[in-house]
Amino acid sequence: TGGNPLFLIQLLATLHRRDQLRFDPEEERWTWELDALRDLEASQNVLELLERSVTNLGDELAEILQYAASLGTTFELGRLEMVSELGLEACRKACLAAVDAGLLAPVEPPEPLSGEKLGLREWRFRFTHDRVQQAAYHQLGEGERAQRHLMVGRRLLEALTPEELDHELFEVVGHFDAGVELIETQEERRRVAELLLRAVKRARHSAAWAEGYHVLLAAETLLEGLDDTEEMERALCHSGATLAFLVGRFDAADQWIEQGLSRAETDLERAMFLEHRVRQYSSLGRYAEAKQWGWRALELVGRGISDADPSQLLAEELETLKALLEARDLEALVDAPEMTDDEARMALRLLCALIPPQ
Repeated sequence: TGGNPLFLIQLLATLHRRDQLRFDPEEERWTWELDALRDLEASQNVLELLERSVTNLGDELAEILQYAASLGTTFELGRLEMVSELGLEACRKACLAAVDAGLLAPVEPPEPLSGEKLGLREWRFRFTHDRVQQAAYHQLGEGERAQRHLMVGRRLLEALTPEELDHELFEVVGHFDAGVELIETQEERRRVAELLLRAVKRARHSAAWAEGYHVLLAAETLLEGLDDTEEMERALCHSGATLAFLVGRFDAADQWIEQGLSRAETDLERAMFLEHRVRQYSSLGRYAEAKQWGWRALELVGRGISDADPSQLLAEELETLKALLEARDLEALVDAPEMTDDEARMALRLLCALIPPQ
């Protein structure tokens, strides 16, 4: 066993199930047949032994554990029944058999086993070790795993309410991401792409940048060859420009910006993509280039910077500002409505982005 506790426990459990290691109640001691143990086929590693332990449960029970492994280290019985479609009672028996085999454990013993305080669907189990989950998961070939994840994603998407889907968005998206290459129909590719873009947007705002960028690339794959996806592709480019920069892929960020500029339909949209470049170049200390692109973006929204003397322009603007403020007190400014002119809002964002950090 190489001193591995998990390996040792599973080896002893396997021998006990085979009746090659048994307790003699009359002599009150464990007994074994040494010759049979010498002839025992050796496992090269823990994973191989655990895979045998899963297989020894029988085909149906092993299949249920494979579904459980696809759900993660911890899962609810109701969710397992939902994705496997093998029946709640069959899932319950499989999980309890796996508990007896030392492969699963109830999350809050002994309540899940007694059924006294929890509804059956709320029973929660966990794999006793991540290597146990890995063993159940790897009983499927690589192609089978992708197909299984896609099947689980489809069943979750069909069964969850909109509120549940919003709460468990990343879990559902994770399954589709694992099987994205197997999605063939135009309708499903579009539907899943929309779902992935929702997850990308949430990842951007929750600082899960690396995960979001990975999902974004899967969404890009799904959009290839689809019709009428211009708006989704522009959203993809905006997220790609942001997330690629945040994960340190600066060249890729520039490529996303270029793709966005080629897909933009209005000058305002082009200015929005150039804003990414202005902010990113400023962050990298490339102020001269940031200024150049900022000037170009301002021209696109009708706020080009004049070549006149800057001090004269500043004096003129200050006079204009003074005249606008003379008839308004502070309270009136606080209660003033927000700016609604999209081009003016874009110009303001660009000007703020052009101010170098102090």
